[in-house]
Amino acid sequence: SATSTGSFGSVYTAGRVGIGTTAPSSLLEIENSSGVATLTIDAGGTTDALIQLNDAGSARWYIYNDASDSDDLEIESATGVRMTIEQGGKVGIGETVPLANLHVRSADGSGTAATDSDEFMIEGSGHTGMTIIGGTSHSCTISFGDSGDNNIGFISWDNSSNALSFAANTTARMVLDANSR
Repeated sequence: SATSTGSFGSVYTAGRVGIGTTAPSSLLEIENSSGVATLTIDAGGTTDALIQLNDAGSARWYIYNDASDSDDLEIESATGVRMTIEQGGKVGIGETVPLANLHVRSADGSGTAATDSDEFMIEGSGHTGMTIIGGTSHSCTISFGDSGDNNIGFISWDNSSNALSFAANTTARMVLDANSR
């Protein structure tokens, strides 16, 4: 029939399935008014539990736990793994084995993160860098600090005056302006 309730309390209406609701608003809606609504996908054993996202019948994205690699969470496009989240919390973008807490990789640079600065790593095989964009009348800053002062030192670019400042003990100690002074 157009609407029926199975032994599990599911409702099927107009091509939609509701679990815990009699009026599903999408193809599948899970509702638990007394706690957390949980969807469990259990592959059982040593295989991957996977969600596949298709477009016009073709697989475009996969989200899965990689059972062959410590059950890391991976997001993969049709052409390869794009992001990995390890069980220990490290995240790799373009990298399946992150060498830092956040490892962004465009190509193999054949290097590794220094042990005293391994929170963030950018890796490439050619020109490699990062860009910080700010408003035309504002600054772009990298701050250094500790528990007592979160910007005791900093490097700052002022977009309005086109000046680069280097600071120590919260005071600019060297400023390079647009005239190279």
